[in-house]
Amino acid sequence: MIIAIANQKGGTGKTTSAVNLAGALAAIGRSVLLLDCDPQANATVALGHDYNDVPHTLADVLAGLPITQATLNCQAVQNALNARSAQAAPDVLNAQNVAGVLHLVPSHVASLANAERNINAERGDQFRLREALTGIRNRYHYILLDCPPSLSGLTISCLIAAQHLLIPVPCEFLPIEGVGQLLETVDQVRRYFNPTLSVVGILPVRYDGRLVSAQVVLGMLEGFGVPVLQTRIRATVRITEAQGAQEPIGVYDPDGYGAQDYTAAAAELEAMLCATT
Repeated sequence: MIIAIANQKGGTGKTTSAVNLAGALAAIGRSVLLLDCDPQANATVALGHDYNDVPHTLADVLAGLPITQATLNCQAVQNALNARSAQAAPDVLNAQNVAGVLHLVPSHVASLANAERNINAERGDQFRLREALTGIRNRYHYILLDCPPSLSGLTISCLIAAQHLLIPVPCEFLPIEGVGQLLETVDQVRRYFNPTLSVVGILPVRYDGRLVSAQVVLGMLEGFGVPVLQTRIRATVRITEAQGAQEPIGVYDPDGYGAQDYTAAAAELEAMLCATT
């Protein structure tokens, strides 16, 4: 399944959720490919790669390079996830503690920003990503697209390529403003380019149950008419620290709230997707 993880506003936990869901899914035995489609290259860095020191990036794929030639094996992260999985008690998702796979198509700040500027709808450039994924989509359980924090041509390309959309939204008032506009864009993409695109749901992040405002925001999210995941990603400094350590939270702090919440979100997301197929 190809899942775009998008929110047009910056600082909403989009890349954090993409990286940690990828790690959580790999930890429970799924094969996962994460595409860093954001010119900021934060997902690339968060998985321990220097974007200036990789042979190929997503910009090369958009220029015609086979995607397999730009795919990196996040072996160090995967080894840590597998070691953790082997120590843990078997659970409902990974009854045999099967080792997963975590691969990355990295971004590069300058080259992807340039590729984004040069996307030309008249040439059909927005379909290049979907075409690039055609030959490999069955090699992975999940292909996650970490979209740019904007409604750019590159974000539209991701929505055209995806089967599903997940929207991370902080439990704060200001980030809600962009959700409605993103959903309007989804309607346009369905109408003209990708009629089967579904919004799998909204993932509440940076949740603090002590705040009345957080409960109010959850009620507002329900008003958009799309599913809201029951899992709330609780606010914790450990998630930020994991980014600095260039590791998914499941590696950096496997027993903490962040790892627990993203593991639960991965399980809930998988259940929701299975229910729709």
